Amino acid sequence: MNEDMDAILLNVLDKSRVQHVRYGVLPSPPDAKFPAGRNLFINCLYYPSMLNQEATWTLEAVHSDTITILRCLIEEQALQGVESVCLSFLVPTGERLSNDYLLLRRIYHYSILSSALDGTPETVTEKFLFSNRHFSQGSDVPEIAALIAVAH
Repeated sequence: MNEDMDAILLNVLDKSRVQHVRYGVLPSPPDAKFPAGRNLFINCLYYPSMLNQEATWTLEAVHSDTITILRCLIEEQALQGVESVCLSFLVPTGERLSNDYLLLRRIYHYSILSSALDGTPETVTEKFLFSNRHFSQGSDVPEIAALIAVAH
């Protein structure tokens, strides 16, 4: 796996809304919903202004970023040896849990089995996202969660 995937992913995303990307592969805990083996987790930290946008615009933006990330993972051959990909798109709320920890709100999450990503990057489209989600897709923001529920 490419050690610079954080930088590679940040470079392909819209930096006017994404401020940080963290990429990591972790083993699945015994009681997890994730498949046994290694699972890829990607957290994208958006700027707080994302919460000021219309819910429809925000959902379109996170879908676009999800597609961009999955295409990049295919292009970089970063899926070898992992069972699933779990994406979380977060935004700081401005509140702190303590002096060291900023409270984050998950505005979107998406999970997919890596075996579904065995095609070319171009096969990853919005329709592909909906038909290939594995564990979950959702939002902790009520307006965005409502849009997701209506779409499915």
